[in-house]
Amino acid sequence: MNSANFETDKLIQDFSYAGYQAGEKPLPIIAGPLFNVTQSPYNADNTGSHDATVAIQSAINTAQSAGGGVVFLPAGLYSISVHGANAYALRINAPNVVLRGAGAGNTFLLNTTTNMRGKSIILITGPSAAGFYSSGAASALITQDLHGPAVEIPVAGTAGFAPGQWIVVRADCTDAWIAEHNEPDWTGHGSQLQGIAYFRRVVAVSAAANTLTLNAPTRYYLKTRDNARVVRLNSAPLLNCGLEDFSIANVQHGGTGWGENDYSVAGTPAYDVHDSYAVRIVRARDSWMRDLATFQPAGNTTTCHLLSNGILLSECTQVTLTNCDFQRTEYGGGGGNGYLYRLGNSSDCLLDNCRSTFTRHGFVLSQMAATGNVFHECTDKDSKHQTGDTGFQITSGGNSDHHMHFSHANLVDDCTGDGSGWEARYRPYGSVPHHDLTAAHSVFWNTRGIGGGPSYVVQSEQSRYGYVIGTRGTRNGVSLSTYGGTKCDPVDYVEGVGQGGSLEPFSLYEDQLNRRLNRPHITISTNLILGFPTNSIRLLPAVQIGLTNAAANTFTTAWQVVSAPGPVLFSSTSAPDPLLTFSARGTNEVQVTVAANGYQASARIAIFLAPDDVSISESLPAAADAYVRDGIYANDNHGSETALQLKRNASPGYTRRAFLRFNLASATLTNFDRAWLELHSPAPPAVGAAPRWSFIL
Repeated sequence: MNSANFETDKLIQDFSYAGYQAGEKPLPIIAGPLFNVTQSPYNADNTGSHDATVAIQSAINTAQSAGGGVVFLPAGLYSISVHGANAYALRINAPNVVLRGAGAGNTFLLNTTTNMRGKSIILITGPSAAGFYSSGAASALITQDLHGPAVEIPVAGTAGFAPGQWIVVRADCTDAWIAEHNEPDWTGHGSQLQGIAYFRRVVAVSAAANTLTLNAPTRYYLKTRDNARVVRLNSAPLLNCGLEDFSIANVQHGGTGWGENDYSVAGTPAYDVHDSYAVRIVRARDSWMRDLATFQPAGNTTTCHLLSNGILLSECTQVTLTNCDFQRTEYGGGGGNGYLYRLGNSSDCLLDNCRSTFTRHGFVLSQMAATGNVFHECTDKDSKHQTGDTGFQITSGGNSDHHMHFSHANLVDDCTGDGSGWEARYRPYGSVPHHDLTAAHSVFWNTRGIGGGPSYVVQSEQSRYGYVIGTRGTRNGVSLSTYGGTKCDPVDYVEGVGQGGSLEPFSLYEDQLNRRLNRPHITISTNLILGFPTNSIRLLPAVQIGLTNAAANTFTTAWQVVSAPGPVLFSSTSAPDPLLTFSARGTNEVQVTVAANGYQASARIAIFLAPDDVSISESLPAAADAYVRDGIYANDNHGSETALQLKRNASPGYTRRAFLRFNLASATLTNFDRAWLELHSPAPPAVGAAPRWSFIL
């Protein structure tokens, strides 16, 4: 157990557990079996002329019956729609199924149903018994209050628990908890808020000590007063499902009636598209979406790509979304519309290099089990918008936000607000129970603000402590809003406003992951300048493995030339500190790669060899050479040869050195301030080969 206290202490938590397999494995590349939807027996039309829903769903069903596989959509346009009473056009509800296109710019899924209220284009769903708040197959009370991050949980008994099991650590949102957080709006509504919940794996069980050891720490206090407990679920979430390499869109809904509250007015288009999603993933673990985008169908005159919402992760854990680009919702009114990436009661998910453009809210966190999530290198551009029926309308909501009901311990890492921003503030809005306290112990790390808008890029007002560390860009201010008054005391911690460009580490998530997994990390100057006439340098990158500086024998090294105007000679391509000699002036770029513990890290170094800045120069030929024998045969016999030649003799007393003489008096220039020696070999060694000679100049 940790001595830190969530109620009173400042603490930045370890966010490295986010994403597929807790970041310990890369996203898998599933080879097969392959089910090509355009081939028999499916024969899906990929011209957009005929509805392909049944054909694609049939291929999905076949893959599910086979225990998994890749449902492949070759390049083309696939028209799909919602059939009958379904709440989806396509559904995956079994593990190990990947829906893959031929690339986001090649494969297009177009939903032609416009009455999508409460529906999704693609639904991925696990069993209800895998929900964070389901009753479970076994339960054990926690026997003492846990005030800080904990991986060892004391329980009343360990019967029914075993290593490898997935469990939920829970505590109820009691009126005592609500009073402790000074939020009277929530009194009597704790059952709706449900309470803290952490989806975890048991790694060890001690019957003697009555403890369960978890794979990741808890992220807020757990008190016996709030019925804190560990629950083993009756069913596992959906595992190893993926969406890859295609674009998705919806045919626009015509008509007028796109006002803030029109979602509750039957007969308006806003009513018809309310609570619709392009992709809804419910109760899934270790799954992913990568290289997905939205697009504007040819007939969408309002420029919209989607009707209302983009992606929802609900009661999911360790799901990764990477390289996704979602844009332009037709409706962004109240009641939960116009959210392109929404995480509701989802934990330890990773959104990496994802982009939101032109919607009400770009990235959204909601509810008390939304914790441990990481937004890494994500961009929110031009939020507070909807296309409506004109193509450009303003909504009342904006920014990417911690939206409601005490999501906590989430990380916004190296993200950008482009004409938009990121926030975790008190929000006294919505139906009962109001949104109110939206966040606690969440971190904004190195946030960049560009484009138009207010001078600040982060707005923070969290319960307990919140953290804003480093900002940069043309809009780098921080707003510590005061909507909640004393409910949000103490004031959030802010450091490094406008200094994010020099923040170390630049990415908190990447640094924490490298440290936890003992990955190598390289620190070296990325740009070096060698003044004339120097043409060699010894490079010594600093290597860390995990938390420690690495000894040379704990990792392997490989050097290579990336680009150079001439050959580059390494004293060794596998040494951690090679001497590099360059044959041509200009920019020479080299790369070093180190490997340790099954991981690699690389860094590139650009080395600029400055040219001579003299305006007049003169070349002098060698006038004589000298042969000198050290040892018992030493002599001094200057000769007239002007090329260096040595005969090898390994016998004692025959160490040989060669010299060249130059007659500076023969120079025609009467005034010069420097001289240098250029040596040319008729047979130079190959790049990367060991040197065959050395010179003392």
